[in-house]
Amino acid sequence: MYRICCRSALGIACLTLLALQTALAATGVINAIDQGALGDGTTLNTAAFRKSVAACVKQKGGTIYVPAGIYRTGPIQLQSNITLRLEAGAVLLGSEVVADYRVDGGRSRPLVWAENAVNMAICGLGTIDGRGDTFMHLDKPRTEANDFERRFTRQGEDFMSPKFGTSDGPVTYSPRPNRLVAFYNCKHVTMRDVLLKDAPCWTLNFADCAYVDVDGVKVLNNPVIPNNDGFRGRQPNSEEAHAAIILDSVRGAIVRNSQAAEGTTTFLMHRDLTEAGLFGNNDVTRAAIVIDPQPSPFVSSSGEK
Repeated sequence: MYRICCRSALGIACLTLLALQTALAATGVINAIDQGALGDGTTLNTAAFRKSVAACVKQKGGTIYVPAGIYRTGPIQLQSNITLRLEAGAVLLGSEVVADYRVDGGRSRPLVWAENAVNMAICGLGTIDGRGDTFMHLDKPRTEANDFERRFTRQGEDFMSPKFGTSDGPVTYSPRPNRLVAFYNCKHVTMRDVLLKDAPCWTLNFADCAYVDVDGVKVLNNPVIPNNDGFRGRQPNSEEAHAAIILDSVRGAIVRNSQAAEGTTTFLMHRDLTEAGLFGNNDVTRAAIVIDPQPSPFVSSSGEK
């Protein structure tokens, strides 16, 4: 629907497509099943996916192929030149045990993540499911006074009053896992076609990244869960914000053919988005605001400023 600096954006599209092709055409495909993964919905597959990543690193890149099945797992850390391909019917199901996300000396990590890496892709018609409802008290509204001051709201003392129940959220939660998918200080990151579902916290987090290409990604979250916004940057503007896409300190971004679930207030929010961005053919019918703030220079899809 919108585009910025079309020539630069086209260059980004070519670069990110090249990155995807490079990862897919790397020395070989690693089938997660061959590394010990079991798609039975109960086995914890963290070690098997770690072995899959290590096998790709050993051959200097490649594709981790995940066939149909439900793969319960803790964090999967991608490395440079790796594609994670989820076949239709493949579900990466986040563990329901918070301790399973604590790695690197006890740090909580996202379900799928990468740091200081280049040329990565997550693609396919599969699902990444964070099992967010598991960590929530869906019958208990979150109304702590330190989240807001009612006197500054239009509703006054009725703002988020418990008497209205939990239909609009947010709800309270137990200790919960980290982000669903996150990339920190990465370059040439591609997301294609996957479904991101039921995030317990932020859904897709790009922080200090360059050349991000998101195409055909769907976000299906429970809108009453706090902080499970769609695509996120580094810093939330509000505890209860429900923007579908947030980019923070990102250099070059493409977001197209994507959509978010009911309850989204803003389709895309950004901060420090530089060089170029291309936003087109996204499902914005669920959003009250499309892009906030409008980037400058701003050009609509018709070419009119």
